[in-house]
Amino acid sequence: MKLCCALLLCLATFACKPAGSKCAASLALYRTQVNGALADKTIDQPVYDDQQRYIAKAEKICASGDDEAAVTALFDAAMALNVGADDAYARSLKKESDPAAARVESKR
Repeated sequence: MKLCCALLLCLATFACKPAGSKCAASLALYRTQVNGALADKTIDQPVYDDQQRYIAKAEKICASGDDEAAVTALFDAAMALNVGADDAYARSLKKESDPAAARVESKR
């Protein structure tokens, strides 16, 4: 859910900026969110590296002046990130158990 909110914030940032700065601001915000996800261990290094490739592609598009295509590339990155990082996946990275499973185990 946090990553979806980040995507919406990126898109809102895009809609409110003048031409030329739209994709740069969205890229900076998205990069911050991805770096935070790695720091929180919500994603692991291979997922982070994959996101960096998406971001680099979006940066090249942004540098060419095509704001809409750059933000579309960021949207693709966010979709790939959400597929690769769900709650169960995040718990497995943090070595935490599922709270529901822990309750079932304690009742046995």
